[in-house]
Amino acid sequence: MTQRPLLKIITSIKDKIIERIGEQIGKQYSEDIANAFAPGGNIEGKLLDMVENQQIDLLDENNVPLLQKQITSLTNG
Repeated sequence: MTQRPLLKIITSIKDKIIERIGEQIGKQYSEDIANAFAPGGNIEGKLLDMVENQQIDLLDENNVPLLQKQITSLTNG
């Protein structure tokens, strides 16, 4: 397989991941998600910013917000 077809496949997979993440957290963040996946993008920083601004939350296996659970356990402990 040559580099060009492989690059097309990788780009297609990346685009599908960006689309699915956008469907899950909101289409309004599609540009931010695409920028995070761009070469030199900062996906971790973008996600942390979104969590800090309460635009998204991390969920456990029972769909319980992890940050809220941690805050509750800290204030009750």
